[in-house]
Amino acid sequence: MGELKDVAETQVGLVDRVKGLGNQVYLAGLGLVAKVEEEGQKQLDKLQAAGQAARGEKAAADKKAVLVAFGLVETLKSEVETLKAESQKLFGDLVASGEKRKAA
Repeated sequence: MGELKDVAETQVGLVDRVKGLGNQVYLAGLGLVAKVEEEGQKQLDKLQAAGQAARGEKAAADKKAVLVAFGLVETLKSEVETLKAESQKLFGDLVASGEKRKAA
């Protein structure tokens, strides 16, 4: 009878451990949502500020979406130039590597 009791206790311990791990995963998910919301607000504020700088306007409640849109456009313009330069460099590196491999 002792073996059956040991098996039951092991199962209860395992169930408790799984519940604890499930709770941790749930809490991690809540933490992720909080971080995403926080980062999203930071990015929204950043885009709004870029839109204000581009248009030279203050943020009125009815103009926030317009300023965010202008900020997004201005941010994308600067990012495109950076990405273009990086991609050209990467392409050049790949061509050089290909030439070395072909010569070998």
